Amino acid sequence: MTTYQVYLNGKPAQTFMWGTGDPVLPVPTTKGSREVLVGSHPGTTYSVKIRARLGDGTWGAFSRELTVKTGS
Repeated sequence: MTTYQVYLNGKPAQTFMWGTGDPVLPVPTTKGSREVLVGSHPGTTYSVKIRARLGDGTWGAFSRELTVKTGS
């Protein structure tokens, strides 16, 4: 199982897992994508970063933080 946390504006927004669930999300072999729903406010800017759960159960370092803006 592969687990990731998504943070928006410095706060946990979603945790998702590949390899579990109903339906089962297969673990990607190259790269994968997921959507995080943030609301219906067009033009809102968010700071986004992610981190992965490591094999020993601890969380890895955060990715570089990106700034994204919702569509209109």
